[in-house]
Amino acid sequence: MAKRWPEIEAKLKQAIGSFETVFTQYPAHATHLTRSAINGEFNRIIAVGGDGTLSQVINGFFSDDGHKTPLNPDAVLGFLGVGTGCDTARSLGIGNKLDEQIKTLINGRALPFDLGRVETSGVDGSTSVQLFINMCSFGISADIVSAVNKASLGKNISGRFAYLIGAFKALITNKNRKISLKINDGLEVKQTVALVGVANGAFCGGGVHLTPMALMNDAVLDAIVVGDVGFFDLVRYMRRLFKGKHMSHPKISHQPLEKLSAHVSGGEEHGLMPVEADGEFIGYLPCHIDVCPGAILVQVNLKS
Repeated sequence: MAKRWPEIEAKLKQAIGSFETVFTQYPAHATHLTRSAINGEFNRIIAVGGDGTLSQVINGFFSDDGHKTPLNPDAVLGFLGVGTGCDTARSLGIGNKLDEQIKTLINGRALPFDLGRVETSGVDGSTSVQLFINMCSFGISADIVSAVNKASLGKNISGRFAYLIGAFKALITNKNRKISLKINDGLEVKQTVALVGVANGAFCGGGVHLTPMALMNDAVLDAIVVGDVGFFDLVRYMRRLFKGKHMSHPKISHQPLEKLSAHVSGGEEHGLMPVEADGEFIGYLPCHIDVCPGAILVQVNLKS
């Protein structure tokens, strides 16, 4: 990012004129910087970075009271995705090339988009709340996120390659876990899963088309539950995952939702189950997820 910033800065100035630049210094710094900017009466914030940075910026659009109250309902978010995966850029339809995304900042319009709100648990029993714009998941997907964030080689080549390396590492060590899952006001169901994804956007994992049915402005999230599948089944379906052709698998199910609750139910042998949101580890099960319809204005292409 530091190496690319002079090029990005020059193109941005040519496209939109003068702006104020601030750089993050530590985890969650982008959230604090965004809150400070909006409270200082800035009405457009452009996040430059990966999905994790974007997620932090989004959380800064809301007060620190459970992330339910927007600091300025008219504030607009722009995004230049230059991180590892940049799946949110795919989901938003703003393109994955810098020049395309800058054109969106010039010619696009601000439209309301849904957000997800997730409450997770810490190892000490504490709880924390996070907003996400693209995807929240637990199971092998969170293990992949951890592997990708620890990697260096793959990131220097491409986002998809980094995720493939992370996926391979996670697949080798993966152990499916038994959870209790409740979607909307339905019955609580106990089942063994490889992963559960709760999506607002259609893409995750460096281009995996996990939820091809997902729309980011339909006031619902989409749950994808991958049941008790093994290593070879997951490897065999990897190509279909990138193409969004995996929903025919008998152990993969989909359900639209407004809220979801989950906790580990298999005893101590199943251990802690990590949760990720927008490509960043955020806590462990139990977790509670709900949708926040039309919660934020995002600058996107006119066709979005």
